[in-house]
Amino acid sequence: MRPLILSLTLIASLSATSSHAHAPQPIVAVEQPIDGEFSAGDWALSFLSANAGGVLGGILAGALGYGLAGECHDDGDNTTFFGPCFLHGAGQAILLGSVGTIFGGAAGIYAYGEGTGHRGSYWAAAGGWTLGLASAIGLGALAVEANEDTGSAVMVVALFTLPALGGTAAYALSLEEGTPGPMPVGGLLEVNAGELRLGVPNVDVTLDALGDLERIDVTLLGGRF
Repeated sequence: MRPLILSLTLIASLSATSSHAHAPQPIVAVEQPIDGEFSAGDWALSFLSANAGGVLGGILAGALGYGLAGECHDDGDNTTFFGPCFLHGAGQAILLGSVGTIFGGAAGIYAYGEGTGHRGSYWAAAGGWTLGLASAIGLGALAVEANEDTGSAVMVVALFTLPALGGTAAYALSLEEGTPGPMPVGGLLEVNAGELRLGVPNVDVTLDALGDLERIDVTLLGGRF
Protein backbone atom coordinates (compact mmCIF):
# COMPACT_ATOMS: atom_id res chain seq x y z
CA MET A 1 0.00 0.00 0.00
CA ARG A 2 2.85 2.40 0.83
CA PRO A 3 4.53 2.13 -2.61
CA LEU A 4 1.14 2.79 -4.23
CA ILE A 5 0.63 5.94 -2.15
CA LEU A 6 4.14 7.15 -3.03
CA SER A 7 3.49 6.53 -6.69
CA LEU A 8 0.22 8.45 -6.62
CA THR A 9 1.92 11.31 -4.80
CA LEU A 10 4.73 11.40 -7.35
CA ILE A 11 2.28 11.43 -10.26
CA ALA A 12 0.31 14.29 -8.69
CA SER A 13 3.53 16.20 -8.10
CA LEU A 14 4.62 15.77 -11.72
CA SER A 15 1.19 16.85 -12.95
CA ALA A 16 1.23 19.97 -10.82
CA THR A 17 4.78 20.81 -11.91
CA SER A 18 3.87 20.37 -15.58
CA SER A 19 0.76 22.48 -15.23
CA HIS A 20 2.75 25.22 -13.51
CA ALA A 21 5.46 25.09 -16.14
CA HIS A 22 2.99 25.49 -18.95
CA ALA A 23 0.74 27.99 -17.22
CA PRO A 24 0.04 31.08 -19.32
CA GLN A 25 2.48 33.87 -18.63
CA PRO A 26 1.39 37.48 -18.66
CA ILE A 27 2.46 39.45 -21.70
CA VAL A 28 4.21 42.69 -20.80
CA ALA A 29 3.70 45.30 -23.48
CA VAL A 30 6.48 47.84 -23.82
CA GLU A 31 5.04 51.18 -24.77
CA GLN A 32 7.19 52.93 -27.35
CA PRO A 33 7.22 56.73 -27.62
CA ILE A 34 5.20 58.15 -30.49
CA ASP A 35 7.20 59.78 -33.26
CA GLY A 36 5.63 63.22 -33.63
CA GLU A 37 7.66 64.42 -36.63
CA PHE A 38 7.77 63.58 -40.33
CA SER A 39 11.25 63.34 -41.83
CA ALA A 40 12.04 64.04 -45.48
CA GLY A 41 11.88 60.31 -46.16
CA ASP A 42 8.48 60.12 -44.47
CA TRP A 43 7.19 62.91 -46.67
CA ALA A 44 8.38 61.18 -49.83
CA LEU A 45 7.02 57.75 -48.92
CA SER A 46 3.76 59.16 -47.62
CA PHE A 47 3.40 61.09 -50.90
CA LEU A 48 3.80 57.86 -52.89
CA SER A 49 1.46 55.95 -50.60
CA ALA A 50 -1.12 58.73 -50.89
CA ASN A 51 -1.10 58.65 -54.67
CA ALA A 52 -1.31 54.86 -54.72
CA GLY A 53 -4.30 54.93 -52.38
CA GLY A 54 -5.90 57.77 -54.30
CA VAL A 55 -5.60 56.01 -57.65
CA LEU A 56 -6.96 52.76 -56.23
CA GLY A 57 -9.83 54.49 -54.45
CA GLY A 58 -10.68 56.50 -57.55
CA ILE A 59 -10.74 53.45 -59.80
CA LEU A 60 -12.92 51.41 -57.46
CA ALA A 61 -15.35 54.24 -56.71
CA GLY A 62 -15.46 55.29 -60.36
CA ALA A 63 -16.29 51.75 -61.45
CA LEU A 64 -19.02 51.67 -58.83
CA GLY A 65 -20.47 54.96 -60.08
CA TYR A 66 -20.43 53.78 -63.68
CA GLY A 67 -22.17 50.55 -62.68
CA LEU A 68 -24.83 52.36 -60.67
CA ALA A 69 -25.62 54.64 -63.60
CA GLY A 70 -27.21 51.78 -65.52
CA GLU A 71 -28.18 52.06 -69.17
CA CYS A 72 -29.45 55.15 -70.96
CA HIS A 73 -31.72 54.90 -74.00
CA ASP A 74 -31.97 57.87 -76.34
CA ASP A 75 -35.31 58.40 -78.05
CA GLY A 76 -33.51 58.80 -81.38
CA ASP A 77 -35.16 62.13 -82.24
CA ASN A 78 -32.39 64.20 -80.69
CA THR A 79 -29.74 65.18 -83.23
CA THR A 80 -27.53 67.34 -81.00
CA PHE A 81 -24.36 66.13 -79.32
CA PHE A 82 -25.60 67.13 -75.88
CA GLY A 83 -28.41 64.60 -75.80
CA PRO A 84 -30.12 63.07 -72.76
CA CYS A 85 -27.37 60.43 -72.57
CA PHE A 86 -24.51 62.93 -72.70
CA LEU A 87 -21.96 62.00 -70.03
CA HIS A 88 -24.30 59.29 -68.77
CA GLY A 89 -22.18 56.90 -66.74
CA ALA A 90 -19.09 59.04 -67.16
CA GLY A 91 -20.53 61.77 -64.97
CA GLN A 92 -21.38 59.35 -62.18
CA ALA A 93 -17.97 57.71 -62.51
CA ILE A 94 -16.18 61.06 -62.25
CA LEU A 95 -18.25 62.16 -59.25
CA LEU A 96 -17.83 58.98 -57.21
CA GLY A 97 -14.27 58.57 -58.44
CA SER A 98 -13.39 61.98 -57.02
CA VAL A 99 -14.86 60.98 -53.65
CA GLY A 100 -13.01 57.69 -53.84
CA THR A 101 -9.68 59.44 -54.35
CA ILE A 102 -10.26 61.43 -51.16
CA PHE A 103 -10.88 58.41 -48.96
CA GLY A 104 -8.31 56.25 -50.75
CA GLY A 105 -5.60 58.90 -50.64
CA ALA A 106 -6.21 59.60 -46.96
CA ALA A 107 -6.11 55.85 -46.29
CA GLY A 108 -2.74 55.61 -48.01
CA ILE A 109 -1.32 58.42 -45.89
CA TYR A 110 -2.82 57.05 -42.69
CA ALA A 111 -1.63 53.50 -43.37
CA TYR A 112 1.94 54.65 -43.95
CA GLY A 113 1.94 56.90 -40.90
CA GLU A 114 0.51 54.34 -38.49
CA GLY A 115 2.73 51.61 -39.91
CA THR A 116 5.88 53.63 -39.22
CA GLY A 117 5.12 54.44 -35.58
CA HIS A 118 3.30 57.74 -36.01
CA ARG A 119 -0.12 58.59 -34.70
CA GLY A 120 -2.13 61.16 -36.63
CA SER A 121 -5.67 61.86 -37.77
CA TYR A 122 -7.19 60.10 -40.76
CA TRP A 123 -9.78 62.86 -41.11
CA ALA A 124 -7.08 65.52 -41.12
CA ALA A 125 -5.46 63.69 -44.05
CA ALA A 126 -8.84 63.49 -45.82
CA GLY A 127 -9.44 67.21 -45.26
CA GLY A 128 -6.00 68.13 -46.55
CA TRP A 129 -6.49 65.93 -49.60
CA THR A 130 -9.84 67.60 -50.33
CA LEU A 131 -8.31 71.08 -50.19
CA GLY A 132 -5.45 69.93 -52.40
CA LEU A 133 -7.86 68.41 -54.90
CA ALA A 134 -9.94 71.59 -55.06
CA SER A 135 -6.77 73.63 -55.55
CA ALA A 136 -5.58 71.30 -58.32
CA ILE A 137 -8.89 71.53 -60.17
CA GLY A 138 -8.95 75.32 -59.87
CA LEU A 139 -5.33 75.71 -60.97
CA GLY A 140 -5.83 73.30 -63.84
CA ALA A 141 -8.94 75.10 -65.02
CA LEU A 142 -7.10 78.44 -65.06
CA ALA A 143 -4.19 76.87 -66.93
CA VAL A 144 -6.48 75.33 -69.54
CA GLU A 145 -8.26 78.64 -70.06
CA ALA A 146 -4.94 80.44 -70.51
CA ASN A 147 -3.39 77.87 -72.82
CA GLU A 148 -5.29 74.76 -73.81
CA ASP A 149 -2.19 72.92 -75.03
CA THR A 150 -0.17 73.18 -71.84
CA GLY A 151 -3.14 73.54 -69.51
CA SER A 152 -4.01 69.84 -69.70
CA ALA A 153 -0.46 68.89 -68.67
CA VAL A 154 -0.62 71.35 -65.78
CA MET A 155 -3.94 69.83 -64.71
CA VAL A 156 -2.51 66.30 -64.64
CA VAL A 157 0.60 67.36 -62.70
CA ALA A 158 -1.50 69.31 -60.21
CA LEU A 159 -3.87 66.39 -59.63
CA PHE A 160 -0.97 64.07 -58.81
CA THR A 161 0.86 66.49 -56.53
CA LEU A 162 -1.40 68.95 -54.69
CA PRO A 163 -3.90 66.48 -53.13
CA ALA A 164 -1.13 64.17 -51.89
CA LEU A 165 0.89 67.09 -50.55
CA GLY A 166 -2.16 68.61 -48.88
CA GLY A 167 -3.17 65.32 -47.25
CA THR A 168 0.36 64.57 -46.06
CA ALA A 169 0.80 68.08 -44.66
CA ALA A 170 -2.49 67.90 -42.78
CA TYR A 171 -1.62 64.47 -41.36
CA ALA A 172 1.83 65.67 -40.33
CA LEU A 173 0.30 68.64 -38.49
CA SER A 174 -2.04 66.30 -36.62
CA LEU A 175 0.73 64.01 -35.33
CA GLU A 176 0.81 63.28 -31.62
CA GLU A 177 4.00 62.83 -29.70
CA GLY A 178 5.08 61.51 -26.32
CA THR A 179 4.11 58.20 -24.77
CA PRO A 180 0.94 56.42 -25.85
CA GLY A 181 -1.78 55.43 -23.45
CA PRO A 182 -2.08 51.96 -21.92
CA MET A 183 -1.90 49.16 -24.45
CA PRO A 184 -4.83 46.74 -24.83
CA VAL A 185 -4.71 43.81 -22.44
CA GLY A 186 -5.88 41.22 -24.94
CA GLY A 187 -9.43 40.42 -23.85
CA LEU A 188 -12.52 39.89 -25.94
CA LEU A 189 -14.02 42.77 -23.96
CA GLU A 190 -11.51 45.41 -22.86
CA VAL A 191 -12.00 48.18 -20.36
CA ASN A 192 -9.47 50.93 -20.94
CA ALA A 193 -9.66 54.54 -19.77
CA GLY A 194 -13.27 54.03 -18.75
CA GLU A 195 -14.34 52.76 -22.19
CA LEU A 196 -15.59 49.28 -23.04
CA ARG A 197 -14.66 47.98 -26.48
CA LEU A 198 -14.17 44.77 -28.38
CA GLY A 199 -10.66 43.38 -28.58
CA VAL A 200 -8.70 40.32 -29.60
CA PRO A 201 -8.62 37.78 -26.75
CA ASN A 202 -5.41 36.12 -25.62
CA VAL A 203 -5.51 32.35 -26.18
CA ASP A 204 -3.06 30.21 -24.19
CA VAL A 205 -2.69 26.49 -24.71
CA THR A 206 -1.40 24.34 -21.84
CA LEU A 207 0.10 20.91 -22.50
CA ASP A 208 0.72 18.13 -20.03
CA ALA A 209 4.01 16.34 -19.43
CA LEU A 210 3.42 14.06 -22.44
CA GLY A 211 2.70 16.95 -24.78
CA ASP A 212 -1.05 16.33 -24.89
CA LEU A 213 -3.57 19.12 -24.66
CA GLU A 214 -4.50 19.85 -21.05
CA ARG A 215 -6.51 23.05 -21.28
CA ILE A 216 -7.12 26.20 -23.31
CA ASP A 217 -7.35 29.57 -21.59
CA VAL A 218 -9.23 32.39 -23.35
CA THR A 219 -9.29 35.89 -21.89
CA LEU A 220 -12.88 37.12 -22.15
CA LEU A 221 -12.68 40.27 -20.03
CA GLY A 222 -9.65 42.37 -19.26
CA GLY A 223 -8.68 45.93 -18.59
CA ARG A 224 -7.32 48.41 -16.12
CA PHE A 225 -9.77 49.27 -13.39
